[in-house]
Amino acid sequence: MVLPLLLSDPSTVLRYGDLGRTSLHCLHVVHSMERALSIFFEALTYGDMETQATPPSLSLSAFDAHVGDCACQTRAQMFWDLVALYRKQENRQILADAISSLKKIKVNTAELLEEIELSHGKPRNPKLMLLVNHMAIWERIGFHAFLDLATKSPEETNSVSKDTLESQASKVPTQRSGHRRRDIAVDTDWNPHDIVSITRLLTMCNLLSEFRFANIEAGPPTRVKVRVDLQLMYERNAKELENLKLTGKRALNYHIKAHEKMNRQTEAMQIYVSRATANWVKQTAVKERDLWSCFPEEFIATSHRKITCISSYASFLLVRDAWIKFNIPILLMVQHFCSHGGYRNVYCRIVPNPMADISKNEYSAIGEDHWFDTEVLTLEQVASSPWGKTPHTIMVGMSCQGTIEDFKLRLLDSQQGLLPLHHRCGQADECALAIERTNISRLVSHFFAQHEQFPFALPGGENEFDRVGRALHRSLGEDAETAYNEAQSGADKFGTGRSTSLATLEHIFLEYPSILARNMKEVGESPQVLGCQLE
Repeated sequence: MVLPLLLSDPSTVLRYGDLGRTSLHCLHVVHSMERALSIFFEALTYGDMETQATPPSLSLSAFDAHVGDCACQTRAQMFWDLVALYRKQENRQILADAISSLKKIKVNTAELLEEIELSHGKPRNPKLMLLVNHMAIWERIGFHAFLDLATKSPEETNSVSKDTLESQASKVPTQRSGHRRRDIAVDTDWNPHDIVSITRLLTMCNLLSEFRFANIEAGPPTRVKVRVDLQLMYERNAKELENLKLTGKRALNYHIKAHEKMNRQTEAMQIYVSRATANWVKQTAVKERDLWSCFPEEFIATSHRKITCISSYASFLLVRDAWIKFNIPILLMVQHFCSHGGYRNVYCRIVPNPMADISKNEYSAIGEDHWFDTEVLTLEQVASSPWGKTPHTIMVGMSCQGTIEDFKLRLLDSQQGLLPLHHRCGQADECALAIERTNISRLVSHFFAQHEQFPFALPGGENEFDRVGRALHRSLGEDAETAYNEAQSGADKFGTGRSTSLATLEHIFLEYPSILARNMKEVGESPQVLGCQLE
């Protein structure tokens, strides 16, 4: 079943015997929507609290979705945009109203489910017989009240009538995939002012973030495979729904068992999030018309699973521009393995230099040393600094004497990183000093230039790097293509990319440094795949 309310076509016909199953799924989805909005609301509130305020158990990193489109740096920036918009009090009230609406819809849905349960073994209920499609259920549970919150801007409310609901049924892709779950029937445009669209994105990103599991395969090549277990999410939801005691006539069974369909739900959500991410990139490029003459389709590719991907280097250029333009701070955490078996996390705060004025000619350059300032910190400094309650782009890096494969093999070695360090490790200190002195802009440019531009083979065996180079030439000029080729070929020598002699990047997301510091204190100084449980 495609997730109802989030991705389902409201005109989908329902059999009478499927009402209970569909209503139960609706209840889980409404609960997940309310939960995602509440986490986001609480994260925004935490940023405004006193320095000593207790951080929430879940915050911005709860939306660090596993999608498989190599676009974590892009979504980190998307969520920074959302935080910047919804921190404003008038917009935060929109979130509060949405949460309140979803709470009421959840009660209505539970009461509908109870009515269906009470009708079992009896003649067909005339009222229930009217629920002939998803649209009818939406109307019965009052979902239109939530859809009426949709806005084109914080000031302009766009009331969603029944006719508008019915029109959503026509919003299907023009290109059918052959698998219905891959045909997304809702709008995937990035519209941060539309609370319905943003709730959809927040909910799916949250569902794709929690209960992530990582499996390290020795290979060759060594690789880390990440999966999302929706069954655990449904089990958690069921327990929370039971504790809420939403109904009074009959105790309901909120548990869902359909593992194979959950894999399909995961895939459908990944497709949606990938398309919304790609749309953010295209919209951002359009806003920079003085820099981008166009945004060629060669920057975009779609996998056989219908995951939409934007070239990692093209999206990086847009994200880097945002870092500098909006003075977005970065916290780099490098997981460092020493040659003697020791392990230490190295923390660096990176801030754009306010005096650095990047000209149009420098936009696509590999990067100048004066663009960013870097400071090495201890974990305690990260935890206690006043900027710890300002959202940062969190970069997780890997460092050891060798390659990415060497680093990941050490993660498999149960003895690595467990040796006690009775003295400060000289190699870790050297790593920290080297990062502090390096040209951070070049390091990140080298990484994204050599990184696979699309996480799958292109049709006809087309070379992904040549394709992106041509698109850069067409959109940003010959110098952009030259800089890209130089960044790609020079990554290994610089100590990044496949090399980890300086540091290479593993993951990027948005979070408060104080919350990251708390989480790192809880897990201790040990190597890990951040945000995942190892299988």
